[in-house]
Amino acid sequence: MTSRVKPGARDQNVPVMLALAGLTYRGFYYRKLWSEGHELAVRRAVADGLADRDVRAAIGEWTLAWGPATRDVEADFDSSAMFVARSAAEPQRLVVAVRGTNPISLTDWIKGNLDVAHPVPWPFRDGAQGDERRVSGSTAFGLGSLLRLTSPSGSCLSRTVEAAVFETSRLVPELFANLVRGIPVDHSDVLRPLRRAVADLLDAWRPKVDLAGAEMLRVVDELSGARGTRVVRWPSPAPDGRGRTLVDFLIAEASRAALDITVTGHSKGGAVAPALALWLAETRARWDPEDRARIGCYAFAGPTPGDGAFGLRVGEKLDGPSRRVANTDDLATHVWDDAGLGSIERLYGGTFAWLAPVLDALRARLASYDYEHVGLSSETFAGTHLPNLSRELDPVGQIVQQHLDAYLEYTGLRTKRVDTRKLFLG
Repeated sequence: MTSRVKPGARDQNVPVMLALAGLTYRGFYYRKLWSEGHELAVRRAVADGLADRDVRAAIGEWTLAWGPATRDVEADFDSSAMFVARSAAEPQRLVVAVRGTNPISLTDWIKGNLDVAHPVPWPFRDGAQGDERRVSGSTAFGLGSLLRLTSPSGSCLSRTVEAAVFETSRLVPELFANLVRGIPVDHSDVLRPLRRAVADLLDAWRPKVDLAGAEMLRVVDELSGARGTRVVRWPSPAPDGRGRTLVDFLIAEASRAALDITVTGHSKGGAVAPALALWLAETRARWDPEDRARIGCYAFAGPTPGDGAFGLRVGEKLDGPSRRVANTDDLATHVWDDAGLGSIERLYGGTFAWLAPVLDALRARLASYDYEHVGLSSETFAGTHLPNLSRELDPVGQIVQQHLDAYLEYTGLRTKRVDTRKLFLG
């Protein structure tokens, strides 16, 4: 279904799109004390990232055109975030950047990634019988959240308070970190919460691999969301009057110029970005009545967003530059298609062999859903391993390394001083 990129045929958009996707994590650890001030603080953080000297040298000059807009679900921290960046060199060129999983939001881990046992019909059909396409519950949940986001304007009071908090953070960083941030601003390892969460998850699953029969099915159902219910109310692609949504923004932009739109995302964003790009293509008549815009997608480190029919639809409908970039040593790229799940136990020298019973049961549970990666040109690589991390003895460190840092190394961003810390924290 996907075409492979020839060795050496590097797409110059790849590092640009990865950096913009990485900047969506700015502010992921800000506690949401009050909505307006929070979003203004995230906006400041993203704008600072776009203006960073090293970032600009690596990807060119980009400015915020919409957002960032965020949403939290049953947690102190964001579960969704998105912004639109505009190229200074080509003002009609827009990138819609979608955040991946918030490393310190348990709700986002569960709802944003693991709800795969209740596929949801894609709301657009060609009218023929049997042409239904499906996405995972997590993809539907993530896309629905994004389409409801509105770009913050901020009242005069909220702007004043946010500016005061920002100045305080510069003068008394420790106080500020304890007050409004989930991790200290000078944290030496920004991904430590993610490492801890992955380690806890593996420890919790080790005792379950010896279960059998109905007990194993129960465990797998809990893992994949089968024991819950799934009701999706897709938002209208038309403006709803609640604020300046992405659709509102695109209507105004498309009336002025022929747009070149690229949707990008990493991790969970690597699954939701193709869905958002396809949504824009399917609803083009609503926001681009003259049919002038091009729509593309760059998906990094993402799991499968839907079934094979959905993946084919993505490849058929997008008409702008597009690419799926996957590290074959990245655990996230091995879910939820059958072949990918079957290869997990061989990762890192067989360190996940103990998971085989769970993986086999999970494959059986999901077999009828036909999960496949999207039909975009696929650029794959094998990530490098840090010399102080053993593939076999430190799977947690390797999981984290291969999920983001390896992509930064592969694209050359790390050699340009654009690393995880700079993207996440500044």
